[in-house]
Amino acid sequence: MIGARFSLYPMTDAFVPRILEALGALDEAPLERDMDDLSTFVSGEENALFCALEDVFGRAAASGEHVAMSLLLSRGCPGEPGEDRCDPRAAPSETPAARAAEGAEVACQFSLYPMGTAAYMDAIYDQIKAARSRPGLRVTPQHFCTRLEGPLPQVFAELRRAFDAAAERTPHVVIHATLAANSPSRRTAAG
Repeated sequence: MIGARFSLYPMTDAFVPRILEALGALDEAPLERDMDDLSTFVSGEENALFCALEDVFGRAAASGEHVAMSLLLSRGCPGEPGEDRCDPRAAPSETPAARAAEGAEVACQFSLYPMGTAAYMDAIYDQIKAARSRPGLRVTPQHFCTRLEGPLPQVFAELRRAFDAAAERTPHVVIHATLAANSPSRRTAAG
């Protein structure tokens, strides 16, 4: 079991319906969830969690309006209050669910934190190198993070690969990511 906390930021006057529509992707997901005025917490099996997060952002991006997501993923957190969901054990080998290859073009800045290991930078560098080897995924180093650009399913698959690979080295792994789709800045720069 892993957990995530995320917030959606649709850049539209109709942000409330857009958020609620996107969160509808969680209705069928077998996940624990808790929502408040700042974010949504979800926890459960890894495949279900990653599929649900991708679906939530995909629904929000499908409007064609600019939308951003702030995402925190955690596995093995020894500080989770009174819960066994974040028991710091090695990640189970679970085959990622098959997902569509197409999706909205997104940009993502992510930071990987393999906790409790002296070789944390090796784990980070290995994942950046692996991401660079993926066709169709653009990878750029930035201050304090790595930028990924590509189709939504490919970006989420890369976040998952980094999360899983780091968990092979240490049971406590955190990823912080910010994703954006339909950004007018990107359209202007490309235009």
